[in-house]
Amino acid sequence: MDRNSRRSKGVGYIEFYDSMSVPMAIALSGQLLLGQPVMVKPSEAEKNLVQSTTAVTSGGLTGPYSGGARRLYVGNLHFNITEDQLRQVFEPFGAVELVQLPHDESGHCKGFGFVQFARLEDARNALNLNGQVEIAGRPIKVSAVTDQTGTQDGGTNVGDFDDDEGGGLALNARSRALLMQKLDRTGTASSIAGSLGTPALPTAPILGATPVVSPAVAPLLSGSVPAIPGLPVPGLQLPATAIPTMDIIGVPSDCLFLKNMFDPKTETEPDFDLDIKEDVQEECSRFGNVKHIYVDKNSAGFVYMRFENMQAAINAQRALHGRWFAGKLITATFMVPQTYEAKLGEIDVGRDMYMILLSSFVRNSDLFVFCRGNACVAGDALHPMTPDIGQVEEVVIVGAGIAGLATSLGLHRLGIRSLVLESSAGLRVTGFALTTWTNAWRALDAVGVGHSLRQQHGFLDGVVASSSVVSKPGKQMSFKVKGTIGDHEVRCVRRKLLLEALEKELPDGTIRYSSKVVSIEDSGYLKLVHLADDTIIKTKVLIGGDGVNSVVARYIGFKKPAFSGRSAIRGYADFKVNHGFGSKFLLLLGKGVRSGFLPCDDTTIYWFFTYIPTDQDKELEGNPTEMKQFVLSKLGNVPDHARTCVEITELDSITSSPLRFRHPWEVLWGNISKGNVTVAGDALHPMTPDIGQGGCAALEDGVVLARCLAEALKKELNVEGKEREREEYKRVEMGLKKYAAERRWRSFELISTAYIVGAVQQSDGKIMNILRDAIVAKFLAGLLLKKADFDCGKLNIS
Repeated sequence: MDRNSRRSKGVGYIEFYDSMSVPMAIALSGQLLLGQPVMVKPSEAEKNLVQSTTAVTSGGLTGPYSGGARRLYVGNLHFNITEDQLRQVFEPFGAVELVQLPHDESGHCKGFGFVQFARLEDARNALNLNGQVEIAGRPIKVSAVTDQTGTQDGGTNVGDFDDDEGGGLALNARSRALLMQKLDRTGTASSIAGSLGTPALPTAPILGATPVVSPAVAPLLSGSVPAIPGLPVPGLQLPATAIPTMDIIGVPSDCLFLKNMFDPKTETEPDFDLDIKEDVQEECSRFGNVKHIYVDKNSAGFVYMRFENMQAAINAQRALHGRWFAGKLITATFMVPQTYEAKLGEIDVGRDMYMILLSSFVRNSDLFVFCRGNACVAGDALHPMTPDIGQVEEVVIVGAGIAGLATSLGLHRLGIRSLVLESSAGLRVTGFALTTWTNAWRALDAVGVGHSLRQQHGFLDGVVASSSVVSKPGKQMSFKVKGTIGDHEVRCVRRKLLLEALEKELPDGTIRYSSKVVSIEDSGYLKLVHLADDTIIKTKVLIGGDGVNSVVARYIGFKKPAFSGRSAIRGYADFKVNHGFGSKFLLLLGKGVRSGFLPCDDTTIYWFFTYIPTDQDKELEGNPTEMKQFVLSKLGNVPDHARTCVEITELDSITSSPLRFRHPWEVLWGNISKGNVTVAGDALHPMTPDIGQGGCAALEDGVVLARCLAEALKKELNVEGKEREREEYKRVEMGLKKYAAERRWRSFELISTAYIVGAVQQSDGKIMNILRDAIVAKFLAGLLLKKADFDCGKLNIS
């Protein structure tokens, strides 16, 4: 505020309760506010926080940041604590150079301070104290501090997140340890959250209490912190704890031996070993390619592993040794490769001898039966065999949804064959319809199916936004405007017709139905895709288009999409005659609810209803009769033809689902590709449907991915054998990294914008209701058209 004119200087600062809100706010940059485009960007404090996190976790500190990373901020301290007392808390981790406690006018601590270590590694280990220790009933906060000196010359562009060369954001020591909890299948494991291979602290020990001390941390925290005068409780007492004897870890090699992973006496599932193998594979693939895993289900929890190289095994050993799995403390020791081969060779030879004897004994196994009393077995029940792995596929795409089929068709147009694996028995058409904006039609034209779909769906010329709470005329906004590249085009397309149009253009045999992928395994430069029917498919490239519950996304390292707190009921109404809606998108906004009606053609309407479910409302899912009645009871003050639309909808044309999304930071910092594996569509960027871009973005993905991949696969190779495999793998990897770079920011922007728009439209606050009703039509239409004004490009390759 200008102190003379008392008018705004045009600059403001907003502090959010959680970091999730920051990227969503940034996505609003460029939007009009009172006729002026606003610029939204992180504050210097936010940039410093990102820089600090990136620097500390990467371990590659240079320049002005190297000293600051040894300095820790300690918050939520008691006002009577002294510098010497704080030093004693942190000295078990290493030599402390400096302790600073700012004081107020009365001489008391202001509640925070700074601790600087002599060694970077000690400071990183001490970060584990964050939230894990209480002083006088206060859990202390510990985080890294980055010096601000020289930030302009540091050479690091905090805002440039599109570079995929780094393989995603590095995790700090605590984060890596927390990720190990995924290995705890029962949830009973210790809450140790220390760094991998470094001391781990007990969960929130209280000063003066008798905490349970982890064996891994006892050597560092033996003894006690003296009582602190003036504090309501005594000092931190950490009694000496007996440390169980650990096996010597052995001489480093590429082979690991894990003990105490399970107790065969307590396992009830016959295939529990497969679950353990999958968990270990998923957890350890982050350290490098895992060549082989064997779970000895008849042992005392033994698991044998072999990595592609020694360094990967060393990293895994550090991460696993002394960790908890299913409530058991496991050990990870190295094995001599010759011992590993001899041990595993005995198992393989035993199996081979059994198969040889069995095949020589039973020439026609399906006719030969083993019987006992009135029970017999034959075929695979008698002699299950390892499935045969056939030819190597060029490209395997998991999921015959919009992204999967668009990618497959794009590759087909460029002369590359792909195999699409679909878990269902036919094309899945859940969702009924989707809004296809200008960007989607450019993608559909690129793969050659736009013309046929236009013949089946009418043009939408605008949106009418009304309140379902009060009766007043709706506000209109036209879609018939020019974008930066050309005229806008908006239609509501039936999902079934879209998928059929894509499928029809593919060669016969491209899609293999009833093929559910259960796991993915590394095999040199290839990937082995395991199906539920025990089929194994070998491929040079693996693409996940398998939706929000993607197996491929989990393999890459993405987390499960988050619940937005809202659900949607969708329907498809066939009037048989002209529905009378015209060619406009009707949007109705109420208290905590949002509904929309979009004409697909002259006789059919696609409608949706989003709401914030209560525990009782969650029981609606799976009961279309109750879903229908629920929508009718919550629609509010809406036009009669909108209510009629819901009333005439057949029960088999109503569905419900929770609205999920991927956190934007995960897309911005995570791995979109991993070697020769990547994801597209909802497997990459699940988003709420509030801007209607989920399916459109999936079509964009298909075109960009096909183009980038074809550029890599179509180039001639002048080498043979293993060298050819290696070179082809590297080209595929670079092609997928190029795709990731193109789609990273676009995905981030769409997810963030959709989340914010949904929150604004569906909010129940009085002030927000007034603002929403006043500006929503113009603002929303402009925003929707801006996000649709995007061109993914053609399928041409250089």
